[in-house]
Amino acid sequence: MLSRKIGCLVLSAYIIALCLSGCSKEEEKKPYIPEPTITYNISGYVVDDSAVPVSDATVKYIFNSQTGQTTTDANGNYRFTNLNTGIYTIDVTKAGYTFGRTKAEVTENGAIVSDVVLSSLNAIDDRVEKVVTADDIKTSGAEIVTDVDVNLSAGGGVTDTKTQEVSAKIPADTEITINEQVVTGDISLAVTPMEIDKIPPPPEDELPIGAVLFEPVDAKFSNPVAIKLPVEIQLPSGLEIPLKKYEDGEWKDMGTATIDETGLGADAEVTEFGQLAVQPDVSVEEEAGDPVETLGATTEIPSNQTSVKAQVTDTVEFTDLPAGVTEEYALSLIEKMKGITIGETKNVLLELPTVSKIAAKQALPLSPEKIEPWIQTCMLIIVNIVTTESITLNIDLGGSIYTFTIHFTYTKQTVKTECSQSWVEHDQGGSE
Repeated sequence: MLSRKIGCLVLSAYIIALCLSGCSKEEEKKPYIPEPTITYNISGYVVDDSAVPVSDATVKYIFNSQTGQTTTDANGNYRFTNLNTGIYTIDVTKAGYTFGRTKAEVTENGAIVSDVVLSSLNAIDDRVEKVVTADDIKTSGAEIVTDVDVNLSAGGGVTDTKTQEVSAKIPADTEITINEQVVTGDISLAVTPMEIDKIPPPPEDELPIGAVLFEPVDAKFSNPVAIKLPVEIQLPSGLEIPLKKYEDGEWKDMGTATIDETGLGADAEVTEFGQLAVQPDVSVEEEAGDPVETLGATTEIPSNQTSVKAQVTDTVEFTDLPAGVTEEYALSLIEKMKGITIGETKNVLLELPTVSKIAAKQALPLSPEKIEPWIQTCMLIIVNIVTTESITLNIDLGGSIYTFTIHFTYTKQTVKTECSQSWVEHDQGGSE
């Protein structure tokens, strides 16, 4: 009998132990709560030189190996969502406009507004258009010419104005086809010199030093057409430089162009029009000193705002330019390398830290009619980040290396907010 009681007690203790063990394990199984995923947005506005919205433009972002694409709406707006922090390259294209590129840095402060200005090809000052007939070309050919004045550096801060010719000369007895159809009536020819920051980017090991849009872009010729492109770095005459055409989203070989006797033009023969560029192989070396941060304008932000939109501008000042290089080209090169537009005003949207509206505490018992609510005061501060930099171009032309070093001071503007919180005494139910 005693042994049976002992056995029952042992069994009961075992069952209780199992229960306790199971209960403790159940208590250890806490529900999985995933970490919140925080994403960010990039939005922007695409306009032309007259501030008119550009609709149906293709906007593409590049971030490491990731890409995304959208189009602008009727008001020129675009938006990318669910992005991580980092620096994004934004490319914008539309037929009839120049290429547009900018960079947008997404930080934990919130959404970024990145605007892009496209130039209408028809509105470019140096563009020249000429209407001819197929019969005229058959009989005597056709020629379209424009001149471009450039200010070349002569060293030591001195500049020298030179004239560059841009032209296309169609020989007599030439048949023109567009979309495989022979042109029998009028045809409008046009030449438009292009700045290098307004054309699609080349491969990383190439650099355009002169570009022209020849129209109609899909025109083909039965005889070679003599063309002259401008060169924005003065080079020895007789050098041969690769000639490229942008087609189907990439730059394709079109043969070579030869530097003329002025050193500022490149001659070539082509049998088709389009966006052409003299584009040699190049290695680029960049150097930058330590950035120096200075504070600019400071503005108090109204206490009822939860976000603030600020405007910033990047600027460049040249300490010296190598002889034979234009300031315009140097600026275009810096813009191309950094993916920015010098002098363009950019909008940045910052989210402000928030304080709970119910955060308040009762004042001392001696003043029961008072409360002291928690308020926030924020300041918007423009920050200038200044660096002394240089870009060295090592241009490979027929085995000869031509080196140009551009020294400049780059000022990047950014913004930050500084907020402070304090208790401010108010009359309960009254005004401050």
